[in-house]
Amino acid sequence: MLGPAGSMVEDLEYLASSDTECDQNGGLFPTARLETETLPPLVDLGRKLQALARDGDAEGVKELMKHGAPFTTDWMGLSALHMACENNHYETAEVLLKAGISRDARNKVDRTPLHVTSQEGHLNVLNLLLAYG
Repeated sequence: MLGPAGSMVEDLEYLASSDTECDQNGGLFPTARLETETLPPLVDLGRKLQALARDGDAEGVKELMKHGAPFTTDWMGLSALHMACENNHYETAEVLLKAGISRDARNKVDRTPLHVTSQEGHLNVLNLLLAYG
């Protein structure tokens, strides 16, 4: 409830501190506030996505992607898909491919996840990459 009549300062202080906004007709309605300080920066989400992909945590990868984790690379240009493929994490690689990560991304020495997988001899993951080609 707004403050007593004639107390505009109190009314404004109340509105500023509450989850309430005014519509164009002067009506009040509650609003949801996003607590941005609880969300990590996108760079951190990208790094966590890479770590989860390297470790083969497909469910963790899905969860981070729901929160907007970007497809980034590390200092060597390795993507999350490079990392999943290098470590023979089929399910994680499949999750990333379904989400649209590039199968053809090249690292700083011009190698794709397909190159990495071939070198490691991970035939199941190799066939998965070829199926997405």
